[in-house]
Parts: sequence; structure tokens; C-alpha cells
Amino acid sequence: MIKSALQRLARSIQLIIGRGIVRLVNDSGALQEMQVELLSGELLNLERFQDYGITSVPLPGAEAITVAVGGRRGKSVVVRADDRRYRVKLGPGEVALYTHEQTILALRSGGVVEIIAATKVKSSAPMWEHTGDFILTGNLNATGQIVSATMIGAPVLSAAVSLTVNGLELLDHNHFYTWTSGSGNGFTNGMTPV
Repeated sequence: MIKSALQRLARSIQLIIGRGIVRLVNDSGALQEMQVELLSGELLNLERFQDYGITSVPLPGAEAITVAVGGRRGKSVVVRADDRRYRVKLGPGEVALYTHEQTILALRSGGVVEIIAATKVKSSAPMWEHTGDFILTGNLNATGQIVSATMIGAPVLSAAVSLTVNGLELLDHNHFYTWTSGSGNGFTNGMTPV
């Protein structure tokens, strides 16, 4: 009798922590719910506890670690979920948020923040403040004003509606010069359209 009681206790202890496969996820409630397959064919609908400020919705086929609260398997909760199919490989000390589509926000060694997105990065804020140089290798399209306290330098600067410099509207304000060698300032005495 004592032997069978100890065997039941040992079995309960072995089942306190479980490992399973995520089959379904319901993220509509206050706590996320997951259907997890633990033992072969054993499906449990469990609440998933996540760290404050970080949330995710694992895909079916992800792996889950469960804990049986009070040693009762029917009262288990999911405490971790991971998906080895999509995990990003990192160096020592690095941290990343990622999706199955390889959208990545990585805190890399050397103080580098890396953002990788296949289609776009969206941001919404009344103001975005940046200190330091900003290097852009693509185009800059602005629907609002571009205001500079110092200068804007570019080989070509074009404006579809208006271009104002120091209070002077330049969109229809043209200067055309022809070069004349030997003249004092290098330009002809008048402005001659080319």
C-alpha cells in the first residue's frame, strides 16, 4: 500500500512539468489560451502566462512548456512557448524580437540596433527626435514640410509644389547663366536663358 502511494506520488511529480506541441491559440481573452498536445493524443486547453509588456501568438506546431499547478494536470498553465523552426540565431549577449516571416528587431553586439522588415517599418508619434547623423540610401518622400535650421545639400533638389529658401519662393524663380571665359566673374553681364 505504501509502495503504490509512493509510485502515485512519483508519477505526479514527474507530470508537474510537461512538454507539448501547440495545436491552437486563442488570443481574444484577457489571458491567451492554447490547446496543447502533451502526451500522445492528450489535448489540454490551457492559459498561457507571458512576461509583462511582451506578447506573442505562437503558430501551430510551436513547442510549449507547461506546469501543473498544485500537481494537478488539469490545472496546468503554459509558462513558455518557442518555435525552433523560426528562431533567430544570435551572438553572445544579443537579444531579438522576431516573427516567422523573418521580421527582426535585434539588439546586436557593439551597440547596434538592427531592424529587418520585408515590406515596411511603420511608426506613429507626434514627434520623432533623433540625435546624430542619418544616412539614407534610398529616396526620401515627404508629404509634410521639410524644415532645416541650417542647410540641405543635394546634387538635385526638386519640389512638386513649392520650394522656399530664406523667404524666397524658388519654384518659378529661374537663373540661367552662360559661361564666358575671360570675363571678371566668369558670367556674362546679364542672365541669359539657355
